[in-house]
Amino acid sequence: MMTYAAGMSRTSGELLNQDEHLRQSIHDILTTPLGTRLMRREYGSLLPFLIDAPANDATRLKLMAATATALIRWEPRIKVSKVSLSLINDGINSGWNTLIEMRRADSSTLTTSLSLVRGAT
Repeated sequence: MMTYAAGMSRTSGELLNQDEHLRQSIHDILTTPLGTRLMRREYGSLLPFLIDAPANDATRLKLMAATATALIRWEPRIKVSKVSLSLINDGINSGWNTLIEMRRADSSTLTTSLSLVRGAT
């Protein structure tokens, strides 16, 4: 796949290639609580509202569904293939590691991950 500048880093202003720009967009979509984006209240995901829910299979399913739903709605450059979650509990932090596998329009595969840690950081 050809790599070219596709966007700008929201933190440094540097040019991002296509994969970096997609990962930045995915992170923004999943970490933005629904109802908080001005002029686009429906933008974002339910993940921020689910992070403190009990660490059980029901919450895992809700997190997977919220991830897939938000990305299907807000990131047209990809098709979600798989969302998997693993519980983080290292004695200091707890939460979920989210691994997302997706396909681009050219059928190439991209994988990214996101850690959702409970409580204040």
